[in-house]
Amino acid sequence: MGGNAFAGDDPNLLFPRLSPRLYKQLKDEITTRLLKHFQYARVPIEAPEKTSHGDIDVLVCNPVSPDTCDPARLSLALCARLWKQVKGSDIVNLAFDWPEGESDFRPASVTRLTNTQSQSVFSAKRCLFQVDVHICVSPKSLDWMLFGHAHGDLWSILGSIIRPFGLVRNQHGLLIVIAEFAERAGGGGMSKHLQRVLLTDDPSSALGFLGLDETQYWEPFESIDQMFDFAAACRFYTAWGERVREGEQGENAGDVQRSERHCSDATVHSRRRQTNQRLIFSRWLTDYMPTHPRRPYRSALLPATPTADCPNTDAAVPPATIRAVDTTQAAKAFFGPGFANRYSTARDRSLLILGALRLWADIRHLLTAKKGAEGAELGYTMKGLKRLREP
Repeated sequence: MGGNAFAGDDPNLLFPRLSPRLYKQLKDEITTRLLKHFQYARVPIEAPEKTSHGDIDVLVCNPVSPDTCDPARLSLALCARLWKQVKGSDIVNLAFDWPEGESDFRPASVTRLTNTQSQSVFSAKRCLFQVDVHICVSPKSLDWMLFGHAHGDLWSILGSIIRPFGLVRNQHGLLIVIAEFAERAGGGGMSKHLQRVLLTDDPSSALGFLGLDETQYWEPFESIDQMFDFAAACRFYTAWGERVREGEQGENAGDVQRSERHCSDATVHSRRRQTNQRLIFSRWLTDYMPTHPRRPYRSALLPATPTADCPNTDAAVPPATIRAVDTTQAAKAFFGPGFANRYSTARDRSLLILGALRLWADIRHLLTAKKGAEGAELGYTMKGLKRLREP
């Protein structure tokens, strides 16, 4: 995504940004072509108020033949001029000729010259537009990816809301961090996948747990403010929206810094980087949140509407302020005993692994500090001790 896959490959090639009108036209044309070679071809919902597009992202799955996914064959079948694929990536970058006779582009994105000069540059170079084809392994993974990429920066915003509560959305689904690891900086040195448990990879269930309207989610937002209002309807927004006075600071002063205390250093740096790179996310933090510190109370423990992944409908939940809510208990109430059992199993396994890691770290420290072991001697000793524990 971003439209820069071919940047710097050839100075005579130009990739102007697409106007909304031309973007829609080309998006429909490319999708139609791809549907001749894949059973599914979908384009994520665009961000609101977008005035230009750097590329076209299309998600596909279920190729009509095994050869279809070969980037060279796909490029030839779609009549693309150039193709590129990073080794191991499931994204094929394609470059197509700019539509003949079309000059509907954004001059400011081509060069900072005057409008007349930009048109001259446009004519002198070979102009193309970029299409990124994301090849998904199944319709289910396509649906989740379509869900995660909808509305541009929406999930940067939602991620910042739910992260302090130990919730994470990634390419696999919506996950929860095991409570013992959420309290440890760096997760105690454990791999991230061992610190997390999958809640769901179903968009409907994910939206239900977050308290967001599913029908509204799958429609384009008319404005950025409408998207902000939608994000603020997340039942986890209330806790982050609560402000605590510190010293002489005003009610809304230092909102970002206070919210950052719930996150690791890596998360804080990531959020600051997002703020610098993403104007919409910055606007959310600096303009919207200070003027919308609270939402009407919505319990994170509301019982679920039945779905395929979530049959639980009778959870009896006492009222509580969201700051006091245990996210794990909220998840168990919403997703039912199936999740509760998976969480307990994953927690026991991960804590056992963490205990073993700590034990060997302590032994290594003892050998180094007390016995003076180092280098090869230390390595051989550790290997020998580990062999002794093997059955």
